Amino acid sequence: MRINDLLIEEEAGWWDSIKGGLSKMMSNNPDEELYAWIEKNLNQKGTQWIYRNVDKQFPKRYVRSDIDNAIKVVMKMRRDR
Repeated sequence: MRINDLLIEEEAGWWDSIKGGLSKMMSNNPDEELYAWIEKNLNQKGTQWIYRNVDKQFPKRYVRSDIDNAIKVVMKMRRDR
């Protein structure tokens, strides 16, 4: 059985309590708090500062590819304004 099948399947008990956490981990989408933090610091401090300090703001929560994607989204949002 695939993990996506398990996430869709409705079961009572302990699985319901961790299903939301697993879905968030599998989605690989940073949350809105990260987007706001990056938007605030992107022009003031730059991308290299963001890469160095993301673990201080969000301890061990995001990998570099998450940060790359979030920066791309923030820059695209700015361009579309």
